[in-house]
Amino acid sequence: MMMDTDEDMRTMIKLKAADNNEVFEISLKAAQISNMIVNSYEQNDDDDDDGAIDAKPLEFPKISGGCLKKVVEFMKYHDEKEKFKDIPFPFPNESLRGFLKETPWYSNFVSKENLGEGELGKRMLFQLVTAADYLDIKPLLNLTTYKMFSDMNGKSFKEMSDYLGLESETESPDSSMDSARQRKRTRTES
Repeated sequence: MMMDTDEDMRTMIKLKAADNNEVFEISLKAAQISNMIVNSYEQNDDDDDDGAIDAKPLEFPKISGGCLKKVVEFMKYHDEKEKFKDIPFPFPNESLRGFLKETPWYSNFVSKENLGEGELGKRMLFQLVTAADYLDIKPLLNLTTYKMFSDMNGKSFKEMSDYLGLESETESPDSSMDSARQRKRTRTES
């Protein structure tokens, strides 16, 4: 979207979550980081025949209120305080720690203290990953997936499966290959 005037930069838009009536306001300028929000706003604005800005909130049925609050917090900080730096991919083992030391606000944003402890925090992190993908917010998607990588780094296949909530019956890639080799040997011996 091309913002033409200072007025466009100050335009406030409303975002509504799926699970409650809570509405969040954010400047159109701060929302520029989300292609989905900008496109939804433009479509909503185009539907308005009189050219006036429509005050009806943009609804996001796939995003909970708690998660949308965090997304808005991220977009505002990114716009008003400090742009999120690109994370290098592929990244060296220590780059997350170094990157997060250089950007303490972003480090705190994905911390257990901010997202919550245990399953609650992990659930919020997963919701943020999903919301960032759905809303097409690349910096938030990079930060949250990087945090997931950091949480899983060095874990066994079983521990990663548990972290991701995959069924415990899932076999590791190595055991799947061993099973396939065994079946192949059995067929050739018959």
